[in-house]
Amino acid sequence: NHAVRGLAHLHRLGIVHRDVKPRNVLISFSSLGGTRAMISDFGLCRKLPHNRHSYTAMSGIAGTEGWIAPEVFNQDRKVVNFYCILQKFQ
Repeated sequence: NHAVRGLAHLHRLGIVHRDVKPRNVLISFSSLGGTRAMISDFGLCRKLPHNRHSYTAMSGIAGTEGWIAPEVFNQDRKVVNFYCILQKFQ
């Protein structure tokens, strides 16, 4: 839930991460027994210009093979790939 909210916050700011994968989701365990998931590695992040939804056409496909979101290839922004990453932690 924390990682999903973090990505949603980035998107509200007009920032795309471009390399979300299990290795870039850090899990922190508190001494009280709680856990927290945090997004890391912002090296490929980009701020989208106003009225743009993608950097792909301008800069090519960025990310790690096997973890690139399907919407990068088919332009369907309704596709959600983050679920696959969350499943790796189960």
